Parts: sequence; structure tokens; C-alpha cells
Amino acid sequence: MNRKTILWVIDPFDPIISHNQIVSLSQSHYKENNQIYIQLLEYHSLVYRQLSNIGKMLPPFSWNNEVKQGRKKGFYQFLSYSIPKNIRLATYNYPALVKIYWQHMKSRIIKDDRFYDEVVIFSQGLPQYYVKERIAAKKIIVYHHLFQPESVEFLKQKVILI
Repeated sequence: MNRKTILWVIDPFDPIISHNQIVSLSQSHYKENNQIYIQLLEYHSLVYRQLSNIGKMLPPFSWNNEVKQGRKKGFYQFLSYSIPKNIRLATYNYPALVKIYWQHMKSRIIKDDRFYDEVVIFSQGLPQYYVKERIAAKKIIVYHHLFQPESVEFLKQKVILI
């Protein structure tokens, strides 16, 4: 059997899904011979500890920031990215607001250069936009906790909705 390269994209602060559900869903997607990469949108110590046994933890969602120091220009540093709480809540109440927020932030988000056989998105909103525009994969699995018209654009891709 071929070894697959799989990415799990998880928002540990998603207001709808609990930490226990995240771990349970992750375990249901785990197969021993696959190479699992785990991308948390933000660092969460409990989720990090529980999932670090399963796969390789990638650095949290981060973005480019150009730093200008004296005569040196164009030096980049990578900063941890923090998603405002109101944007997380808007994911389920006002998804159009999250899309506007993504349009504003996407140029700053670092693109992952790896190619994955499969990507599993455990949360709606920003993780979906991140995968759609910054991740290359053969197959994408999306957990939809609530159906929203904005999610229809994912149906146009090679996506399995759960």
C-alpha cells in the first residue's frame, strides 16, 4: 500500500467544535503508514500535545511581515498570526465578513510548498480559504458543521463535504 502525505488543518479555537471532538475526528482519519502533517491556525497547548503523537506538527498559521531596519530593507520575519475572536464567531453567523477578512489577509499568509495527497479541514471559514488558495492537494475533505452558501465554491473543486 502506498504511503500518503496528508495535511490536517485545524482551528483549535473554533467556537463550534470542542477539543475532544478535534482529537476524536483526527484519530478517525489516522492510518499508521501515512505521513501526517498537522497545521494549527494558532498554537493551543492541549491540542498540540494531544496531536503531536499522531503526526508532524507544522508551525502555527503565520504571515510575512516586512521589517525595515535602518538601511536594510526587505528583511522578512515570520510572525505568529492571531485571528480576532469576532472573526471566528462570524464564521458561522456572518460568513461573508470572514471572506472579506481573508481577502485582506491572504497576501500576508505564507504558502505551503508541499504537495499533499489529501487535506482534511476540520473547521469552516479561514481554514477553507487557506487550503483553497495556499495548499496544493489531490483531494480535500471538509467538515461542514453548518451549511452556508459561501461553501458552494468548494463544491467546484475536488472536495468531499462531510
